[in-house]
Amino acid sequence: MCAAGREQATIRGEGRANLLGAAREVFAEKGFARAGIREIASRAGVAVAVAYWHFDSKRGLFEAAVTEPISTFVSDFFSAWGERELGENPAVDEAMAYFGGLYDVLRSERELLLALLADREFSGEDVKSEPLQSAFDRLLDMHEGLITAEVGKRGYRPIDTYLWTRIYFAAILGMALHGNLIDHQGARTKEQFVRELAEMSIFGAVAPGTSPS
Repeated sequence: MCAAGREQATIRGEGRANLLGAAREVFAEKGFARAGIREIASRAGVAVAVAYWHFDSKRGLFEAAVTEPISTFVSDFFSAWGERELGENPAVDEAMAYFGGLYDVLRSERELLLALLADREFSGEDVKSEPLQSAFDRLLDMHEGLITAEVGKRGYRPIDTYLWTRIYFAAILGMALHGNLIDHQGARTKEQFVRELAEMSIFGAVAPGTSPS
């Protein structure tokens, strides 16, 4: 393959994935402020122009590196969930699988998420319309869609799925990022936390006088 062909393949294919992998390493090592897009591009083995072709800015690359693994987990879980028959998995088990997987991916992104949240808090920039907000809006919309569909599928009582989604997501995010503050004695394992949260979410949605399916 000629040089131009290799460059186009890099732009279309592994270049973006390599950039995200390199960005995750550099941001985790140096934080947002000290990380440079040239260093990220060099570590990814692509030209700086390729980095800007995929991502408008260092911030855009940072946000994608943090949010894409989370969005991928939610999307994959939603697809697998949609293929299962009603009642194939008990409701609490379904919720545990989702909450546990979400906790794991958030925990694996802990360093980058903390760096990102700190940058948003102290950068002084208006974050209302930034790409990160859009990314988390899409993530929460997917999460809400799953809960709405599950409530309808199992015949649970109507709930405020917008608020419900954000309460449970915030609980999992808080435990993944700040577990030591929430449970400083380590009195609960991840499995216990996930089960309690799953049972609260399911039994809270069941109509009075009925049992969860």
